[in-house]
Amino acid sequence: MFLPQIGESVAELMKMLKDKQFEVSEAEK
Repeated sequence: MFLPQIGESVAELMKMLKDKQFEVSEAEK
């Protein structure tokens, strides 16, 4: 069972990764 803090941290990391991937895909154009 995850602690709320861990869940929030994972959500933040996922959001950061999505932003990074978006920047990379935009740069490739």
